[in-house]
Amino acid sequence: MVGSCCVVDHQDKILDGDAIDPYRGVQRLLLRSNHSGAAEDGVYPPHGPLLTAEAAAILVESGLLLVGTDRLSVDGSDSTDYTLHRLFLSASCFIMEGLDLGGVTPGDHELIALPLKVVGAEASPARVLVS
Repeated sequence: MVGSCCVVDHQDKILDGDAIDPYRGVQRLLLRSNHSGAAEDGVYPPHGPLLTAEAAAILVESGLLLVGTDRLSVDGSDSTDYTLHRLFLSASCFIMEGLDLGGVTPGDHELIALPLKVVGAEASPARVLVS
């Protein structure tokens, strides 16, 4: 969970196969929407998915190891089948949600993610640094 990453400012547009072309081969991808800072007031607006399933599959097939977002979920807020979660996790791709990316500019950065070791858990809080 340490290495170079690419921050993409997508402002709530669903990224499809064509839109993710520049990010093929990126190992760590952080998707910034207009949700950064929403945690400060405790209100997260409803949202759709970040990516189409096709785009997510292309990224995973091209070597994606980690995807992060400032939303509460990579899937849409009304998702019941969690398609993107299942796709990423089945490929051993880490998912980080609820990030505050408001002060992070789009482009290439270094990422350090330090999760707590919680025995028997499938998820963990983490301190995430982007420089």
